[in-house]
Amino acid sequence: MEGKTILLGNGSFGAREGEKYLGLFGLEGKVTLTDSELSNAVDALKNGQIDGFVTAGSYPALNVIEAAAISTTSLPVVAYTKSAMSDDTAYLLTKTFWEQRDDMGSAAAWWNGISPDMIANITDAHRLYQR
Repeated sequence: MEGKTILLGNGSFGAREGEKYLGLFGLEGKVTLTDSELSNAVDALKNGQIDGFVTAGSYPALNVIEAAAISTTSLPVVAYTKSAMSDDTAYLLTKTFWEQRDDMGSAAAWWNGISPDMIANITDAHRLYQR
């Protein structure tokens, strides 16, 4: 990404996370940050004004759906706990989530974007899901 132009937006959670990750990836000062509204991000990406943008939006947010038509990447959001939680409690929380996911998806469509095949991205949780 070095030398690329990135739109972070201003003052949002996504902008703060984007700044943090640019630092973590050693890209601070190595990318050009453009000053534009996040609402312009997809159009700016499509017409080549920027090389990428950071958003904390979730499916089915309009900018996420529009960006999905382009080659994109994303960062999953995961809930973690301390290792002090018992396996039985972790199992109950996980079981309850999957039993209620469809109902939650009726209330907020972005829950429908979560599928069991995404679990492979979370190696520590994979063992519990196999059980």
